[in-house]
Amino acid sequence: MLYIILIFTLVLRLITINQSLWLDEAIGALAVRNMSYSDLITGFLTVDNHPPLYYFLLKFWTGIFGYSEISLRMPSVLFGVGTVFFIYLIGNRIFDSKKSGLIAAVLLSSSQLHIYYSQEARMYSMVAFFAVLAVYSFLHLFEDRSNFKYWLLFSSSITVMVFTDYMPVFLLPAFFIYAIFQKHKKNWWYKFMLSFVPIILAGIIWFPIFQKQSAGGLWLMQTLPEWKNLAGGANLKQLLLVWMKFTLGRISFTDKTLYYLITVIASIPNAILFANAMKSYKKNKLLLLWLLIPILLSFLISVFFPAFIYFRLLFVLPAFYLIAAISVGNMKSGRILAGMLIAINLVSCVIYYTDDFQKREMWREAVTYVENRIADNEIVIFSYPEPFAPYRWYEKKEYLSFGATDSIKTEKVNASDKTRELVSNVSGVYYFEYLNDLSDPTRIVMNVIVESGFTEKEVTGDFNGVGMIYHFVR
Repeated sequence: MLYIILIFTLVLRLITINQSLWLDEAIGALAVRNMSYSDLITGFLTVDNHPPLYYFLLKFWTGIFGYSEISLRMPSVLFGVGTVFFIYLIGNRIFDSKKSGLIAAVLLSSSQLHIYYSQEARMYSMVAFFAVLAVYSFLHLFEDRSNFKYWLLFSSSITVMVFTDYMPVFLLPAFFIYAIFQKHKKNWWYKFMLSFVPIILAGIIWFPIFQKQSAGGLWLMQTLPEWKNLAGGANLKQLLLVWMKFTLGRISFTDKTLYYLITVIASIPNAILFANAMKSYKKNKLLLLWLLIPILLSFLISVFFPAFIYFRLLFVLPAFYLIAAISVGNMKSGRILAGMLIAINLVSCVIYYTDDFQKREMWREAVTYVENRIADNEIVIFSYPEPFAPYRWYEKKEYLSFGATDSIKTEKVNASDKTRELVSNVSGVYYFEYLNDLSDPTRIVMNVIVESGFTEKEVTGDFNGVGMIYHFVR
């Protein structure tokens, strides 16, 4: 049965994997393709907001398997399958029942949210894998004669986890709190504290880069105040989104009233199971700590530095489904509720697979559209210092695309001068409106194009996530 579930997990994560890369994926892909390992540390990572391990892995992987969309995303697929395997093992160990482990594995396997980020060339699937590996090895530390390999596995897992993404650092207090409840002897605590030495040493070495990243993040928020809304903040909306996305997946509808109604209905079985789990919270201590402590701490820290957003909490999603699985076994209506959860997951998957609106930004299609139509003496312009990463990734005519600003925050004088210079000797312009609300909210670049004698010939918004593409001629 487990092998069937794992095959099912893999298949679900391979469907539609060949989507276009979106902005963040393309940024990472360009970095690992164009930079050495040392350049990644001294250049790219000083202005990024993540630790290095995922990028190192991606560079190693693509050096062997190439840079296609499938290749770039395959590590995340494999980590996703591995996460399902270890949630099965954790379920068996905590509940002493293969049935509970299988239920948890099926729920995570069919989760549209987990599928989506298991198909993304980003670090979140990798983080979730090492989080479940850390919890799995942590459970073995409470055996009377805990094997050295589990101490080593726990120490390695938490180190890799935190140096893949910063958010899982908030899982570490959950281990300490649970260990305090277990009331172990001094010798156990000595080994437990020793297992954190690698993460502390690595943190000391990495701290100068982290300082630069933090300074860059503060500068970005000061330069683009609207960025806070995208990065995630400590507000009720973001908190509700965690529950909504965990329940229904990363899908949405244009009709928000319908979306909220469906989410409420889909939340009912999860709410019943979660309420049942809270009644026997002493037995579910570790799972509840795993789920709630990172959510609470990341929410609080986002009061000062916005980082609270649902997909960065993917590493607590396994706990969410393990809690559901244990309740399924304790309730008379458990099978019905489990069936409802699986049905909700699969319906969300079908919507995701069949509706382009639910998928990633269609940059590959947008670039092909422009390059197939662009005439001689026409150029492509962005309200940004350079063309956005996914355009750079897919373009074949590199000499035709330009950034029209000197800064990520468009300054009127500089942007006006640079735009006039770019369009002075051309007969047509393709203008991408992508992220204008952040970089050019007053439409300075577009206004200069019009003032320079250009008129709008056509406009298209056919490419999901890319925004409007304007074609101006004179």
